[in-house]
Amino acid sequence: MVCVSIFAGCSLTERNDKAYYEAVVATICYKDGTKEDIQKRELITAYNSYGYNYVENSGMTLEEAFYETLDSIVDRRLTTKAVEDYYEQHPEEGKFLTDGETTYLWDQTYTAVYGNFKTYFEEITGIKVGDAEDANEEADKSIFVDYSAKVEVDEDLQIVKKNAAKNVRSSYEARKYNESAYDYELMVGGEYIFKQLMYNKLISLTTMSDAESAKAWKSAYNNYVSDIKESYKYLNMKNGKDAFYFEMDRVYDILKSNYMVEKYNAIFDQNQNPDVVVSNVTVDQILKHYEAKIQEDYVKFNLKNDAVSFETGILTDTANIDYILDTNNAVQYFNYAYIKLDMTEWQKQALAELNEAYETPENYATKKKAILSTNNFEAKIRNAETGKVEGSISATQMLERIEAAVDGAGENVDEIAKAFRPFLYLYNDDDTLKGAEYNAVAGVDPTTNKVVASEKIDGDNLKDALYALYKNGEAKIGDLSELVVTEDACYLFFYAGKVENLFGGINENFTFKASERKAVVDLLRSTKLNIFSSKTLFDKLYEECITDNFAVFQNLDANAMRVKFTDEIKYIKSNVKDLYK
Repeated sequence: MVCVSIFAGCSLTERNDKAYYEAVVATICYKDGTKEDIQKRELITAYNSYGYNYVENSGMTLEEAFYETLDSIVDRRLTTKAVEDYYEQHPEEGKFLTDGETTYLWDQTYTAVYGNFKTYFEEITGIKVGDAEDANEEADKSIFVDYSAKVEVDEDLQIVKKNAAKNVRSSYEARKYNESAYDYELMVGGEYIFKQLMYNKLISLTTMSDAESAKAWKSAYNNYVSDIKESYKYLNMKNGKDAFYFEMDRVYDILKSNYMVEKYNAIFDQNQNPDVVVSNVTVDQILKHYEAKIQEDYVKFNLKNDAVSFETGILTDTANIDYILDTNNAVQYFNYAYIKLDMTEWQKQALAELNEAYETPENYATKKKAILSTNNFEAKIRNAETGKVEGSISATQMLERIEAAVDGAGENVDEIAKAFRPFLYLYNDDDTLKGAEYNAVAGVDPTTNKVVASEKIDGDNLKDALYALYKNGEAKIGDLSELVVTEDACYLFFYAGKVENLFGGINENFTFKASERKAVVDLLRSTKLNIFSSKTLFDKLYEECITDNFAVFQNLDANAMRVKFTDEIKYIKSNVKDLYK
């Protein structure tokens, strides 16, 4: 991801005249007869944004790092060309950028520029301000979109690639202004109406009703503009508005380039397009990868007795734990999901008064009933298609509905999960588990009968509820807790199954026998990471193998793009040399 911070600057050289920064460092000659130049300014900016990492983290020389950076700029230009060509060749796929996608890019640009702007404000006032209010929360997490497997396995246990959606922001909601969808590049009557809209929205901070804040924002604007002009002095910007427009364009170009890479990966990446045969990941690789992960965890957590980091990992980073401690006195871990209903300020005050009135333990049942009754906790009901709040019901009614749905699902685990999932997604004020790969994990220490849980689940009443949910290890998937009231919320817990090793006989030399290969693959492909999603352990392992090999595939794709779209790529070394000499 290219940095969009305030300025990359031009600190590598003291010269700043127009001819110097606009010198061409590379020219891409396309097969269609067109040409595209890359200027020194873009190379310097890219190097200061991310290219320096090639020196600091990859051990490259300065010269190598500059040419690696230049290669990446060329690859990004070719990526955009490839995506444009794809849509020209496949008109059935729709527009190159949908209204939702152009809205997404406008929102991302506004958020980034506002983030830079507020940095100046905070420097002046010493007061931290919030991030930009999201104009449109992408892919509302209340909406359930199930995982779509990238691969299948054929009868010979080889990888069979599948296709996937080309629009990576398909759920982003488009917005309109004066009958036109938000589009930063849209020109109407000679004016870029959405650039102007963004500028007006940002500059409005300098005229807010709070005079002191308005004054500080005005000073922040002046400082921001001054730095833009100083960093790009050779452009001779006439006024603050021109400078601010230049800054918005700069950020937009970076973010659009990033998005073209996203779209390219969605269309052409070997995971998702059967026409691009570059994947060399096999079932054997996946199994070897999994064996190595299990062996590594076994040595670390069992032989080296690193129980502390194991507990931290299993509670907060479950995805990276591949071996579960199973000694006699080991903590028994289990998955759970929860629905959290936030408390209003009025409810918090009422709760404080009730706590004072019913402070003795023997009055707990009476207090709990009074708390639920007096506070009248409400669960928001969201639309399954849009995620928008459409109504509410009391917490008690919600619990009754959930109990009825889960009881009606029978004994099938998938049906039980399917019955609870709408409540988890559409009634929950906490987004943590909405669409997450894994559920939350807690454990019970058999030597103390104490619950261990992440820091988010704190307080005796919550841990007592989880202990009761566990039922001494006899809980069944779909079991529910009572409604549990804390200082600021009301919780309901759902038991989602034990956390245990998928295979027995694990040691530091653990491997799968050849005779077990099909059974192992079948088990990996049927073991869900989360009972609320279709994503399996096999899917996860495959993606990890792809990630490990991605640099190779990326280079192959880049080379293919160069062959397909260009006649020649010229690097003007004389205009690059002074940057590393």
